[in-house]
Amino acid sequence: MKKQNKNVYSVFAVAKGNPSVDFDYPEELQEIKPQIACYQQSNVLNHYRWFIDRLIEDEYHYRDLVQCLISASENDVIELVVASGGGNLSTTIHIINAIRSSAAYVRAIIGSQAHSAASIISLACDEVYALPHSAMLIHQPRGGVIGRASENALQSRFQEQHFMELFNDLYEDFLSKDEIEAVLQGKDMWLTAEEINLRAEYRDEARKERADFEAYQKEAEEDCNANCSVCCYDDSDDKEEVQILQTSPETTPVTSPVKTSSRKKKEQKE
Repeated sequence: MKKQNKNVYSVFAVAKGNPSVDFDYPEELQEIKPQIACYQQSNVLNHYRWFIDRLIEDEYHYRDLVQCLISASENDVIELVVASGGGNLSTTIHIINAIRSSAAYVRAIIGSQAHSAASIISLACDEVYALPHSAMLIHQPRGGVIGRASENALQSRFQEQHFMELFNDLYEDFLSKDEIEAVLQGKDMWLTAEEINLRAEYRDEARKERADFEAYQKEAEEDCNANCSVCCYDDSDDKEEVQILQTSPETTPVTSPVKTSSRKKKEQKE
């Protein structure tokens, strides 16, 4: 579920017209309100800003970032300023798992580019916003395998399934299913800042609707009365009757308890 938005002073903050943000702009910032959003300090305990502005390398380079993410509290805000052409997929997965396990509200600000693995990190955040003239590239993972033919074939099959699960998870609601399939087949997708923000807004709305529906379902189940004839109908007797008839050598298997009951009454009359 999407974490609650946090108000924090930041010239990188969230987009103009974001309906999830409710705050007053300082008087001196009224003129630039359409271009940036500037948050006032609110209930935020700590505000961290990390820069992902080089190619993503091995995991050990990001120990401090991961430590910050997994140690932060629900009253913290962590801002990732992204300007990267991508990089190591293994490290990327390490970072996105830390983002998702973080109790803090994690926001990605795309300063110039969020290509390849950097796009995955950005979209793993609770919120993503692209600054003007920035861009995003989404493409099929690149790499290779070295080893015996059987090993290469096995790893290739594993990676195909792995990439499909990863893309369907991270790009869900941001790309359509057809777009995800096209990317996995080798298509490159280039997105402008306007397209990124529009898709991110749609993604957030879809996630909110899904979370609201799941919450409604959970509440309905908890409030359900065991004696309710609509949602808690006990059909165990009917199922038992059908099972007995299906296992009897003298009867033909049936699927409807109603028809079975009528047939037994008819046989008793005869």
